[in-house]
Amino acid sequence: EIQRMMESLSSYNSFLKNFSIAIDRKDEEITQILIRKEKTHVNFDCVSMHRVFNGDFDHGGRFYGAWWQGIPKELRSYITIDGEQTSELDYSSQHLRMLYAESGDEYHWLKGSDDDPYLLEGFTKEERKLQKQIVLVLVNASDRESAVKAISKEINDRRWPFPKNHAFIESRIDALLHKHEEIRHHAFSGVGLRLQRLDSDICQYVLAH
Repeated sequence: EIQRMMESLSSYNSFLKNFSIAIDRKDEEITQILIRKEKTHVNFDCVSMHRVFNGDFDHGGRFYGAWWQGIPKELRSYITIDGEQTSELDYSSQHLRMLYAESGDEYHWLKGSDDDPYLLEGFTKEERKLQKQIVLVLVNASDRESAVKAISKEINDRRWPFPKNHAFIESRIDALLHKHEEIRHHAFSGVGLRLQRLDSDICQYVLAH
């Protein structure tokens, strides 16, 4: 299986070399956006990818290395392939969907509801980005204490205008666990790395297709 993954990745990297992937914007505009987002530069020579596993081959496995993965969102819509415009598909709430699927239950937003899995009733929409980050931490952290510390660090590092104190963070964690009662047993289990192996296999399938 490892040999198969290596051959697939090598084939895809060779495939990438046949195309010119660029950003359809002047260098000055690209630089301004990068500075505003506190990014250094885009290394357009990085056009090959590698997979990173965590501990063993059942965890992690996501693809990294290509320059278009690390650029700000404002620039991604201007990516071109051989001069042609591209579009970006968003697989929303992917790990939450996987957990509900494994539990044999389709969360109601899959049944046509417009409910946002990251929005909490009674909280502002401005908090959605924080609540999304909390969900990511919950499925990757090994315990509640480390989860709270990781969320506090995210608020600080991203300079979000939210309190970093434990009481505030704990209240959001409890609200999200209540919203997703059916899969709350996955919280603080470190299941995220196993889900990464699943989503990276889906990614490999899509790239091969």
